[in-house]
Amino acid sequence: MNRARVVVAGMLVAVVLLLAACSGSRASLAQSATAVYAAGATVRLALQTDTGLFPTTQAALRDEMTQEAADAVSELETAAPDAADRGYRDAALQAARTVLDGIRLAAQDDTESAERSLDTGLDALAGLGAGG
Repeated sequence: MNRARVVVAGMLVAVVLLLAACSGSRASLAQSATAVYAAGATVRLALQTDTGLFPTTQAALRDEMTQEAADAVSELETAAPDAADRGYRDAALQAARTVLDGIRLAAQDDTESAERSLDTGLDALAGLGAGG
């Protein structure tokens, strides 16, 4: 009887871990999408306001946000979501790449294109629940 309980308990633990892994997939994807959203929103805010930052400080901020967004895009690219989360990952990845492009355009002082790209990507990420 004790052996049966151990087997049943082991199976229950396996099921709980499997369910946690499945829900963790969406949570991990959403975390990456939120990281890109935060980086893009920071750059967009810097573009739209007179921050009073020195040009070197602005460049350092853009570099940091570029790296954060690129890391999150890389996480989305290498994620292996289940079938239920694949559509979310694909949409988040497309929007995240658009935001990353906008950050890079801002670094090249192409403000108009940067804002357009950032707005498009951030709106898409917000529609997925990131940044809200």
